[in-house]
Amino acid sequence: MIRQVVTPANGDEAALLDRLVASFTEELAARTSECMFYMTEPGGQASARIIETETQETLDRFLSFVATQIGNHAF
Repeated sequence: MIRQVVTPANGDEAALLDRLVASFTEELAARTSECMFYMTEPGGQASARIIETETQETLDRFLSFVATQIGNHAF
């Protein structure tokens, strides 16, 4: 699994990230059997999230998708 930590700036961004993950994973599930995991970072900042994908390509697509909505500051 390939891991990326995403840290939204505030609660609104965190809620938006939750919605973006849901949308992206629905699209991913519709076209592939690849897994994607999304969790809160244990022991870290309350807003830090961990994204794990099976391939770098999927992670890159996800980060590009999120960056258009939240921006690159979260990565």
